[in-house]
Amino acid sequence: MILRDLSFGYRKNAQILDGVDLEMPFDKNILLEGANGSGKSTFCRVLAGLESNYTGSILLNDLELRSIPPAIRSQHLLYLKQETDFNLLATTADEDLEIWQNRFHRDEKREDWEQRQKALEELGMARFDNVPLWELSGGQKKRVGLSAVALMQRRFWILDEPDAGLDESGMQSLLTLLEKRREAGLGALIVSHRISRIREIIDIRWMIRNRRIVAIQ
Repeated sequence: MILRDLSFGYRKNAQILDGVDLEMPFDKNILLEGANGSGKSTFCRVLAGLESNYTGSILLNDLELRSIPPAIRSQHLLYLKQETDFNLLATTADEDLEIWQNRFHRDEKREDWEQRQKALEELGMARFDNVPLWELSGGQKKRVGLSAVALMQRRFWILDEPDAGLDESGMQSLLTLLEKRREAGLGALIVSHRISRIREIIDIRWMIRNRRIVAIQ
């Protein structure tokens, strides 16, 4: 993905991003750092195609991002929101992953269930597959959202604070998952406040400051 002179603001004359020029490799893990309110979540939303009122350009496979239909865009990009409940669509973990997997089409196959179980197992949630989501803790619901993302291995992930609310076990499961993808040449853009842990699996570090995004060492 290539960003050229990207600027964005929710209100006129109130820019959050201003003149951002970046090349985002999809085979690397990228950590986006910055102070609270600096625009990290907004940047994620713009990249995911949820905010199209930007100036400049975002090129995905040489096509302008906002011109790509959502169904096609989602074949390349997967966005996990910071707000845990906004990522959940059903009443149980298994049902939630089934929606992500089959896009609301009920055409169940044995291998589909096995894939969901494997994804839940990676995040330590297989034994909670049929527990109502409202009975799970915040950290467990975060793991369900991450399990759904784990089903979509071939896409570039945009993860806005995926580690928020995770205990140490959940954090280690997340790091293991990201490291496996890294070894397979699959990447993610990650926003996190637990920087000392996330750095273990990071290839590139960016900092958002004064409406610009720059590489840091």
